[in-house]
Amino acid sequence: MYKSPTRWFAKTKSKPSSVEKVETDNRIFLSIPHPNPSIDKVKVLIWWNNNEDINSIEIKIYNILGQVISTSHNIELIKYNDYSGEIRCNTSSFSPGVYILNVRIGQANKSIPIIINK
Repeated sequence: MYKSPTRWFAKTKSKPSSVEKVETDNRIFLSIPHPNPSIDKVKVLIWWNNNEDINSIEIKIYNILGQVISTSHNIELIKYNDYSGEIRCNTSSFSPGVYILNVRIGQANKSIPIIINK
C-alpha cells in the first residue's frame, strides 16, 4: 500500500463568505415550487423570521424579461403560524415559460424560478 508523505489541513475562515452572509441576512426561506413544472397552480412553502411583520409581505411574479406578470391579487398566502405558511399562485392564465416568484418582507427578499408547461 502506498502512503503519501503529504498531510492536508483545513483552515477555517474567520469571515463568512458572501453567500453565507446573504443566507443569514435573508430572513425568508422558500421551498421548491410544487408541482414544478406546473400547469395551472403552484404551491410554495414559506418560513420567515417571526420578528418580521408578515402583513407587509409583497409577492410578485416576473417573466424572464423582468416584467411584473402577477401581484398579490391572484396570489394567496395561507399562514400556518407566526413563522410559516404556504403561497398559492394561480398560473392558469400564464403562457408556457420560466417565471420568477419574488417574496419581500421588509428588507428581506427571496426569489425562486417557476416553470409553466401546458
